[in-house]
Amino acid sequence: MIWATFLLVINLFVERAYCRYLCPLGAGLALMGKVRLINFLKRRKECGKPCKACNKVCPTGAILNTGKINMNECLGCLDCQVMFNDFAKCPPLVAMRKNN
Repeated sequence: MIWATFLLVINLFVERAYCRYLCPLGAGLALMGKVRLINFLKRRKECGKPCKACNKVCPTGAILNTGKINMNECLGCLDCQVMFNDFAKCPPLVAMRKNN
């Protein structure tokens, strides 16, 4: 009961705290992030500077201000990839669509 209360309280202040700091699967994913063979998370040269739209949708803050993804923090939720491919929300794609 105390453990469940602790988890509920900590999740009020830190988003996905259990997934980020306590879950053994999260630790395994962090290790896999260090030794990944394929970089499947796509980025553009505009990512990070000047565009920071993906930073706002990342639930763990794994996207750095430079636009690079910190794979140790990434949970693989793919929210950044949804934004990356959205012609209505991704600023570089919106600009490209307006120019055409």
